[in-house]
Amino acid sequence: MRTICLGSSIANWARPIDAPFSRDLEDLRRAIPRMRRLGTSFIRIMSYPNDGRDEKLWKAEVFRRMNELLAIAEGEGIVLVLENCDGWASESAQRLSEFLSCFDSESLRVVFDPGNPIGHGASVEETWALYRAALPYIVHFHIKDCRRLPDGGVLHVMPGDGECDVAQIIRDILRRGYSGMFSIEPHLEVSSHGGNISFGGNNLRENYLKYGLRAKGILEELGI
Repeated sequence: MRTICLGSSIANWARPIDAPFSRDLEDLRRAIPRMRRLGTSFIRIMSYPNDGRDEKLWKAEVFRRMNELLAIAEGEGIVLVLENCDGWASESAQRLSEFLSCFDSESLRVVFDPGNPIGHGASVEETWALYRAALPYIVHFHIKDCRRLPDGGVLHVMPGDGECDVAQIIRDILRRGYSGMFSIEPHLEVSSHGGNISFGGNNLRENYLKYGLRAKGILEELGI
């Protein structure tokens, strides 16, 4: 057993652009020795949701903060792995492409989650567009699925039972030579943000195992 990527709260849904940047700097610096002990160079980040700022000011501050975070990452030889979740860069494929190409750093890569776009109100077409924008930078992959409800809510479901084209996107990335790791992110019992509802009783362990077996089945069908 080994650690592939360290999770973090850096720039995530709970830390909008007006949150103190010092917390993210402290978190990154504290994480680095732990990453070395765990044997991973990857740490997951997001890209700062807005908190009422003007669009131009929001973007400017996101890019300023990311420059500083990347300077630390490059100096320490680690990789900030951007999840296509909350934040400026995940608002559209165009923004994600601009964000990644602007920094053009080996210390900035992507963990792609096909469940996030629909979970945040986007379409299947937008999911594919985000995936294509992220594709040259993807080093890790979250397996998550969901579907939209008539009232506008989101229901997280077993992989393959939702609207996120999980198997199709995995097939595509494997066809293109992806050799990174996959991890599951069920959200079946508790969704910690976004006000989304969840699926499946109160047995966390049982549902987690079922989810893992379903994901394993998808990968096996695709030849892994």
